Amino acid sequence: MKWLPLYSKLATLFLNFFCIVTGIIYLVYPNNSHFWNFAGIVYILTILINSSIVLHVGKKVNPEMKIVKRFRIASYGYYFFVAIAYFLIFFANFIGYGPNPSSNIAIGLMIGVGYFGILLYPSFLIVFSLLKFDNEMLDYSKNITSEIKSLKNVILLILRAVIVLIGVISLSLGILVDITIINPNSLRFLGFGLGVFAAQTGLFFGLGCLSSTFLILYTVRRYTKFFKTKIISISVLGFTIAILCFVPLFSTPSFSAAAFNDFSEAYNPYFGGSWETTIDSSGFKDFFLKNPFQLTGYFLGSGNPSCVIIPDILYFDGSTSNYSVDQNIQLFFDAYLPPNSGAGLPGENSTIIRIHGGGWVLGDKNLMNIRMMNRYLAAQGYCVFDIQYGLNNVSNLMGGFSVGPEYVFGNFTLDDIMRHVGNFTLFLETHSSEYGSNLNSVFISGGSAGGQLTCAVALSIDSGNYTSTFSNAMTIKGLIPYYPANNITADFAVGSKVEWVDPNLLVVPDSPPSLIFQGAKDNLIRESLRFQKTYSDLGRSDCAVLIFPFAGHANDLYFPGYYNQVFLCYMERFLYLFH
Repeated sequence: MKWLPLYSKLATLFLNFFCIVTGIIYLVYPNNSHFWNFAGIVYILTILINSSIVLHVGKKVNPEMKIVKRFRIASYGYYFFVAIAYFLIFFANFIGYGPNPSSNIAIGLMIGVGYFGILLYPSFLIVFSLLKFDNEMLDYSKNITSEIKSLKNVILLILRAVIVLIGVISLSLGILVDITIINPNSLRFLGFGLGVFAAQTGLFFGLGCLSSTFLILYTVRRYTKFFKTKIISISVLGFTIAILCFVPLFSTPSFSAAAFNDFSEAYNPYFGGSWETTIDSSGFKDFFLKNPFQLTGYFLGSGNPSCVIIPDILYFDGSTSNYSVDQNIQLFFDAYLPPNSGAGLPGENSTIIRIHGGGWVLGDKNLMNIRMMNRYLAAQGYCVFDIQYGLNNVSNLMGGFSVGPEYVFGNFTLDDIMRHVGNFTLFLETHSSEYGSNLNSVFISGGSAGGQLTCAVALSIDSGNYTSTFSNAMTIKGLIPYYPANNITADFAVGSKVEWVDPNLLVVPDSPPSLIFQGAKDNLIRESLRFQKTYSDLGRSDCAVLIFPFAGHANDLYFPGYYNQVFLCYMERFLYLFH
C-alpha cells in the first residue's frame, strides 16, 4: 500500500485532536469518572494507529527528493521519540510533585511533552504527507555523483542494521518483562529491579515493544519482497510480546472487584453490614475516588494536590543521645499538611506516620517514599509525616548495596531502629500543635521493611507497654502495611525484642484494624497472610489483605499505576472509616 486513503489520514488526525482535547480537560479538571477509562482506551488505540500510519506515510513518491528524505528521517525519529515520551511520562509520575515550584514545572512539562508529543508528532507527519511539492525544484539527486551515492547507500545500510538491532534488543527486553510478569522467580539473575517495575509499568513496556516492532518494519519495509515471511513473523512476535505485557492491565477489572469484595468482607461487620452506607452518609462522599482505576490517570497522573509541605525538619540529633551508636546521625522528617488547616476535609487532621522501606539498610524519605501519596493524603485532610530512621551499615542484607544520606547510617540493631521511630513519636507529642495534627487519631503506614516497622510500631504503641520508647499520647486507629517484611532473620535483628522481630506476637483481641497491600508474586505474601491469620485466629475480620495478580515486590511505587490506584481507592476509605 503506497498511499493511504485520505479518509484514513483525516480520521487519525481527528483521533489525535480528540486525545489532545481530552488530555487538556483532564489536566484542568481531573474529575474521577468512567469517561477517563474510555478516553484512555482511545489514547492507546490512537498511539497504535499513529505508529501504523507513520509506517506507511513514509512511502512517499520520488524518494530522491531532498524534502522527502528529511521526511523519512523524521519518520524514523518518531519511533525513537515514542520511547523517550514513555520514559518522560513514567519518570515524571514516579518522582511526583514536590515542594520546589521550578521542579514541579519541569515535571509538568515532562508529562505534557510525553503525553501530547506522541499525538502532535505524527499529526505533523500526516499533514506533511498530504502536501504537494514540485519535483523539479526539490529533486537534487541528479547532481550527486555515483561514488557519493554508493557511499551513502553503505552508510544507510549500516544505520538500518543498527536501528534493527536496537529494535531487537527492545523486543528482547519485552520478553524478559513478560517472563518476569508470569514468573518473577525464574529470572533472579536479573536482580530486584525488573521484578519491581515489570508488572506495574507493563503498559509502558508493551507500548514500547509495539513501537520497536513498527520501527523494525519501517526500516526493512523496502525489502518486503525478499523478507515477506520474516516481516510477518516480526509483526506476530512484537504484538505477542506487547499483549503479554498488557496482561496486568487486562486483569484490572478482576482485581478491582476482588479488592472490593475483600474490603467489604473485612469491614462490613464493623459498620452495620455496609461500610458503603457510612461513606455515603458522611458528607464527604465527593472527596473520595468514585472509580478504583482511571486509564487516563495512568499517563497523566493525579495532578498536583493542594497541600502545605515543610521539608527537612530535624527531630533527632544523635550528638545528644544517651546511646553511643547514635552519635554521628541526624534524623529529619517532611511534613505534608492539609490546606486551610484541614477545614471541611474528610481527614479532619488525623495523623499519618509514613515509614520508608529498603531492608533496614537503605532508603530515605521524600522521593523514595512515594511523595505523591503523601501529597494526596494531605490534600484529603490528613497531617502526614514522612520520616527518616537509622539504617544499618554493616548488614549485607541487600548485597552491600547502600543508598541513603550518610548521616542516617550506623551499626544499628532493630531495637535501635525502633527507638529512632519512637523518638519521632516523642517529638511529635510535644510539637503536634505546630502542625495541627490530631494525636487522638493516628495511622502508621510503610512498605517492606517500613511495613514491618509499621506493624511493630503501631502495635507497640497500642499496647501501652513501651512508654519509655514511644509516646503514650497517641491513639492508634489503624495500620496500613505494604508487603510487610515481618519475622526478620537478618543478623542485625538477632538479640532484638522478639515481638519487634515478629509483630504477630503483638496482636491482641483489641488491636487496631489493618489494611495490607500485597503483590501475588511477592514472596512476602506469606507474611501478609500470616498476619491476617493472626487476626482471624482472635476472631477478628478487620485485617484485609488486598492481593494484586502479577504484582511483585514494591509494585505500588508508580503512584498512578493500576495497582496503586485501586489500593488508594480503598485506603482512603479505610482511613475515613476508622479515623
